[in-house]
Amino acid sequence: MKLRPYLLGSIVAFAVVASGHSATASEILVDLAGNLVDPLAISNENAVVLVFTAVDCPISNRYIPAINRLFKEYASKNTSFWMVYPGSYFDTKEVESHLEEYRIKAPAIIDRSGYLVKKTGATVTPEVAVYPAGIGQPEDGNWIYRGRIDDRYTDFGKWRANPTREDLKEVLQSLVDGQTPERRETRSIGCYIAE
Repeated sequence: MKLRPYLLGSIVAFAVVASGHSATASEILVDLAGNLVDPLAISNENAVVLVFTAVDCPISNRYIPAINRLFKEYASKNTSFWMVYPGSYFDTKEVESHLEEYRIKAPAIIDRSGYLVKKTGATVTPEVAVYPAGIGQPEDGNWIYRGRIDDRYTDFGKWRANPTREDLKEVLQSLVDGQTPERRETRSIGCYIAE
């Protein structure tokens, strides 16, 4: 019998709580195939990028070509990307269809418990959180960048055809070049993540 990913995650989370120690990301997050994952545990990467997205957010969907380009460019430079679908209302098949429709190659997880949302402070989709290599768990607070992908959207309903600043790309390039960019945060415009 194959357990649904969200059921497996719930069973593991319950077992962890019952055993008396706090749950970590690797104990409560599962990928779309139901495998336990810890997106921040990869230590040989320059960076790990969490891209908070939603199947039904038009702003998120407009950014997918940019995310696909960044994934293609930086995955070959030891950078991990994870598409994070926040909320318990996303169905695995719905997310799989979204990945296929938009030709998204980055691996995806559904953050059913809101663990990554809470620990990163993400509030909208699309929003990204970038962690440098070897950072451990998100509760360590070691993200180097959190915010928008670029400045294409200036406010709700106001956007330009081309960005004047590509924030995510700047941060990733700095990390790939061996620099440590200053920790910073920008305001993301998008669809609010339901609690």
